[in-house]
Amino acid sequence: QWLLVTMMLLSPPGLTGVPAAAVVWEWLNEHGRWRPYSANVSKHIEAVIGQPSVLRRGPGGPPTGGGSVVLGQADTKLSPYILDLQSMHQFRQDTGTIRPVRRSFYDPTSAPGRGIIWEWENDNGTWTPYDM
Repeated sequence: QWLLVTMMLLSPPGLTGVPAAAVVWEWLNEHGRWRPYSANVSKHIEAVIGQPSVLRRGPGGPPTGGGSVVLGQADTKLSPYILDLQSMHQFRQDTGTIRPVRRSFYDPTSAPGRGIIWEWENDNGTWTPYDM
Protein backbone atom coordinates (compact mmCIF):
# COMPACT_ATOMS: atom_id res chain seq x y z
CA GLN A 1 0.00 0.00 0.00
CA TRP A 2 1.23 3.47 -0.83
CA LEU A 3 2.04 6.20 1.59
CA LEU A 4 0.52 9.30 0.00
CA VAL A 5 1.16 12.91 0.77
CA THR A 6 -1.82 14.44 2.55
CA MET A 7 -2.50 18.09 3.11
CA MET A 8 -5.23 20.36 4.32
CA LEU A 9 -6.99 22.20 1.54
CA LEU A 10 -7.26 25.87 2.22
CA SER A 11 -10.82 26.95 2.87
CA PRO A 12 -12.26 30.33 1.99
CA PRO A 13 -11.88 32.98 4.71
CA GLY A 14 -14.22 32.31 7.61
CA LEU A 15 -14.85 28.66 6.72
CA THR A 16 -13.27 25.80 8.62
CA GLY A 17 -13.38 22.04 8.68
CA VAL A 18 -12.26 21.29 5.15
CA PRO A 19 -11.17 17.64 5.18
CA ALA A 20 -7.66 16.52 4.26
CA ALA A 21 -7.16 15.36 0.70
CA ALA A 22 -4.67 12.97 -0.83
CA VAL A 23 -2.41 14.63 -3.40
CA VAL A 24 -1.79 12.48 -6.48
CA TRP A 25 0.35 13.71 -9.38
CA GLU A 26 -0.74 12.37 -12.78
CA TRP A 27 0.47 12.43 -16.40
CA LEU A 28 -1.60 12.33 -19.59
CA ASN A 29 -0.90 9.27 -21.76
CA GLU A 30 -1.05 9.04 -25.57
CA HIS A 31 -4.71 7.95 -25.38
CA GLY A 32 -5.79 11.10 -23.52
CA ARG A 33 -6.13 9.32 -20.17
CA TRP A 34 -4.56 10.32 -16.87
CA ARG A 35 -2.12 7.92 -15.18
CA PRO A 36 -0.96 8.43 -11.60
CA TYR A 37 2.67 8.59 -10.59
CA SER A 38 3.59 6.31 -7.69
CA ALA A 39 3.20 7.58 -4.14
CA ASN A 40 6.97 7.95 -3.83
CA VAL A 41 7.11 10.12 -6.94
CA SER A 42 4.13 12.24 -5.79
CA LYS A 43 5.77 12.67 -2.40
CA HIS A 44 9.06 13.68 -4.05
CA ILE A 45 7.31 16.27 -6.25
CA GLU A 46 5.51 17.70 -3.22
CA ALA A 47 8.81 17.91 -1.30
CA VAL A 48 10.45 19.80 -4.16
CA ILE A 49 7.60 22.27 -4.61
CA GLY A 50 7.57 22.82 -0.85
CA GLN A 51 11.01 24.41 -1.11
CA PRO A 52 10.57 28.22 -1.04
CA SER A 53 13.32 28.76 -3.62
CA VAL A 54 11.58 26.56 -6.19
CA LEU A 55 8.14 28.12 -6.59
CA ARG A 56 5.28 30.00 -5.04
CA ARG A 57 1.73 28.83 -4.53
CA GLY A 58 -1.38 30.95 -4.25
CA PRO A 59 -3.91 30.10 -1.53
CA GLY A 60 -5.32 26.72 -2.49
CA GLY A 61 -4.13 27.18 -6.05
CA PRO A 62 -1.78 25.31 -8.33
CA PRO A 63 1.98 25.74 -8.21
CA THR A 64 3.27 28.84 -9.95
CA GLY A 65 6.73 30.11 -10.76
CA GLY A 66 9.73 28.26 -12.10
CA GLY A 67 11.50 25.08 -11.19
CA SER A 68 11.73 21.50 -12.21
CA VAL A 69 11.70 18.06 -10.61
CA VAL A 70 14.01 15.21 -11.58
CA LEU A 71 11.68 12.21 -11.37
CA GLY A 72 14.58 9.74 -11.41
CA GLN A 73 15.51 10.90 -7.90
CA ALA A 74 12.33 9.21 -6.65
CA ASP A 75 12.16 6.25 -9.06
CA THR A 76 15.16 5.09 -11.11
CA LYS A 77 12.81 3.82 -13.87
CA LEU A 78 11.86 7.47 -14.44
CA SER A 79 15.45 8.71 -14.76
CA PRO A 80 14.93 10.19 -18.27
CA TYR A 81 12.01 12.35 -17.07
CA ILE A 82 12.04 15.96 -15.89
CA LEU A 83 8.85 17.63 -14.66
CA ASP A 84 8.65 21.34 -15.52
CA LEU A 85 6.57 23.01 -12.82
CA GLN A 86 5.98 26.23 -14.73
CA SER A 87 4.51 24.62 -17.84
CA MET A 88 3.11 21.59 -15.92
CA HIS A 89 4.64 19.12 -18.41
CA GLN A 90 6.94 16.14 -18.12
CA PHE A 91 9.82 15.98 -20.58
CA ARG A 92 11.52 12.74 -21.56
CA GLN A 93 15.13 13.68 -22.23
CA ASP A 94 16.07 10.70 -24.43
CA THR A 95 13.11 10.99 -26.85
CA GLY A 96 11.99 14.62 -26.51
CA THR A 97 8.42 13.53 -25.69
CA ILE A 98 6.45 16.13 -23.73
CA ARG A 99 3.23 15.28 -21.86
CA PRO A 100 0.93 17.34 -19.61
CA VAL A 101 0.91 16.65 -15.87
CA ARG A 102 -1.54 17.67 -13.19
CA ARG A 103 -1.81 17.77 -9.44
CA SER A 104 -5.06 16.16 -8.32
CA PHE A 105 -6.78 15.94 -4.96
CA TYR A 106 -8.70 12.81 -3.98
CA ASP A 107 -10.74 11.80 -0.99
CA PRO A 108 -8.30 9.92 1.28
CA THR A 109 -10.71 6.97 1.43
CA SER A 110 -10.97 6.62 -2.37
CA ALA A 111 -8.87 4.10 -4.30
CA PRO A 112 -6.49 6.77 -5.72
CA GLY A 113 -6.39 8.49 -2.34
CA ARG A 114 -5.28 5.23 -0.72
CA GLY A 115 -2.74 4.49 -3.44
CA ILE A 116 -4.68 1.61 -4.96
CA ILE A 117 -4.12 1.05 -8.67
CA TRP A 118 -6.13 -1.52 -10.59
CA GLU A 119 -4.14 -3.38 -13.25
CA TRP A 120 -4.83 -5.85 -16.05
CA GLU A 121 -2.55 -8.47 -17.56
CA ASN A 122 -1.85 -7.64 -21.20
CA ASP A 123 -1.07 -10.05 -24.05
CA ASN A 124 2.65 -9.90 -23.24
CA GLY A 125 2.01 -11.14 -19.71
CA THR A 126 2.90 -7.84 -18.03
CA TRP A 127 0.61 -5.88 -15.75
CA THR A 128 -0.73 -2.56 -17.01
CA PRO A 129 -2.48 0.01 -14.80
CA TYR A 130 -5.97 1.12 -15.74
CA ASP A 131 -6.24 4.80 -16.62
CA MET A 132 -7.74 7.23 -14.12
